[in-house]
Amino acid sequence: LEQIEMLHQKEQKVFDQLPPLDPTVTCDAIHQYLSTTSQFLNSYIADANASLEGTSHKLSVLEKQMSLLESKLESIPGLFPEDEEQSVNATDQDNVIDNVAEG
Repeated sequence: LEQIEMLHQKEQKVFDQLPPLDPTVTCDAIHQYLSTTSQFLNSYIADANASLEGTSHKLSVLEKQMSLLESKLESIPGLFPEDEEQSVNATDQDNVIDNVAEG
């Protein structure tokens, strides 16, 4: 805290000796800064949007391909034996439940 106060006092000694800048120079400097910053941000946003659109398109193509692949794989009988086992187990459980309900 003391160091900050010492720096502030040194700055005041230096800048109190200088005359203030002309308001037009200050306005021009601020205008230039704002202009270049806004141009950079606009360019950055445009690039980010283009990249996002490209990624979105690639993702939609991939989703369509995955859907097509899944439908082709589902059409092959016996490809997933664990699915058949689950359906057999579910049928067995239904039979057990029916037998218990009847008995």
